[in-house]
Amino acid sequence: MKAETLEVFIVDATYDRDDSFKSSSLLRKKFELISGSPLKEENIGSGADLPAFLLEYSTFIPFLALFFMGKQINENLSAWMDIIKKMQALSDEATVYFNRWAAALWGIYKANLSSKDITLISYKSFNRRIDDICHLESHFQSFLIEVNAPYQDVSDVTHEFLIKMANGSILRISVYGDNVNVIEYSSIPSE
Repeated sequence: MKAETLEVFIVDATYDRDDSFKSSSLLRKKFELISGSPLKEENIGSGADLPAFLLEYSTFIPFLALFFMGKQINENLSAWMDIIKKMQALSDEATVYFNRWAAALWGIYKANLSSKDITLISYKSFNRRIDDICHLESHFQSFLIEVNAPYQDVSDVTHEFLIKMANGSILRISVYGDNVNVIEYSSIPSE
């Protein structure tokens, strides 16, 4: 099984300025200092260019692999705090977007689920500009865990997680960029 990578996309706010090349280089160096890692250049725009820097963690993360297989997780996120702190520092400095692995870690952290038993019931990503959000509830009803989240147009992607807690309650966690919305249900939401 090929391991996915945890990816954080940091928007290059200097794009389309007169001195964009020089400014972009300085900004990139700043983010490399914050992250402690080299960054790649990516274009994450949907319909128009949106240059970004890609921070990639290619280390296989068993916690997230089990999570996306729908297995119960009872692990403290303290081991992942270094990555989370870097994600937070970048989020404080710029607009960021995440792939599904980074969105899962970010959503779990922001929902304060660091030491609770959790099981992923359903996962779906959707493009805010294209997909019909009305079908999201029926996706959750089917208990599917989408295997491949879109890579392109990541700036328009919302990640939706339906998570069962040890106490039986259900959390719906939506991650768009660094924004996280959490809704708690007493049972699985129906249409």
